[in-house]
Amino acid sequence: MKTRRALRRLNVPVALRDAKNNELDRQTLLNEGGRIKVPCLRIEEGDKTVWMYESKVIIDYLNQRFGAI
Repeated sequence: MKTRRALRRLNVPVALRDAKNNELDRQTLLNEGGRIKVPCLRIEEGDKTVWMYESKVIIDYLNQRFGAI
């Protein structure tokens, strides 16, 4: 909930996935991210992909990246 509130507050558009109820989303999270844990934020920059799993880390990243806009 904290992560979604931060996304709304910062008006950051993201594609939400349902790893609990959607088997394809769950397998993608495991296969590409390495673990099944939510919240999770996948960040793609160039040819590099970073996965963040902790709410505080995700919110800190969002504030740093989008808070100054």
